[in-house]
Amino acid sequence: MISLFVFSYFIAAIFILTLSYNAQVVSSSVSCIDYGYNPTTLSCSTCDIVGQILGEQSEAKSKCKECCINISPTTEEKYRKAVLEVDKRSISYFSDIQAVIDKKKELKISIRYSFGSPRLLMYKNTDDDEPTETLSVYSWTKDTFQDYLSNNLITSSKK
Repeated sequence: MISLFVFSYFIAAIFILTLSYNAQVVSSSVSCIDYGYNPTTLSCSTCDIVGQILGEQSEAKSKCKECCINISPTTEEKYRKAVLEVDKRSISYFSDIQAVIDKKKELKISIRYSFGSPRLLMYKNTDDDEPTETLSVYSWTKDTFQDYLSNNLITSSKK
């Protein structure tokens, strides 16, 4: 009788621990969304701007830094070529993408139209068909494109 009581107490304790662990996992993954940050698209450079506006020690900046992704490369590798792949039908709905396409010579990128393609920026070190790196640029603005390309493409003076 006592062993059944101990066993049921043990099972109940494991169940409670499992629930509390799951609650912690869910609360930590939801917290970025609760603060209004989308961790899949939030650039860390945006958090620096938040810090400039609200103060470097603000809770909003620290939470932003916890949720952001660094879109700049971790190494000093520069790329020879960038290709923006888009679906022609969706260009008219995204003014920033249209502005990037209009400035393709200035930005030194190529445009590839592909039916049903997501908007991806692909960097290539050679003329191979396989990209070295592929990034989702779904929420990028024209300024984000300009900054990223100026930092990550080899310019004619740096060759």
